[in-house]
Amino acid sequence: MYGHLELTDREYFDPEKYCHSYKDYAGNPVNVGVQQDAQEYLNGFLDKIERALKPTPFKNIVHGIYGGTTCSVIKC
Repeated sequence: MYGHLELTDREYFDPEKYCHSYKDYAGNPVNVGVQQDAQEYLNGFLDKIERALKPTPFKNIVHGIYGGTTCSVIKC
């Protein structure tokens, strides 16, 4: 999706096929009517990439690039 926008002259991308191909952890299509924030989406996306690369020599690449610690603070 991002590569398409970067590598073509088109100014838009129709995400319909992507949304239908993106699966949850159980392998079911995600409900596109349920809103996720960017952090939820990115965590799930990187987790899927990490699991797919586990049996390859690139198993640590996601952690090497994006590794770190997250912290949430709620103040009242």
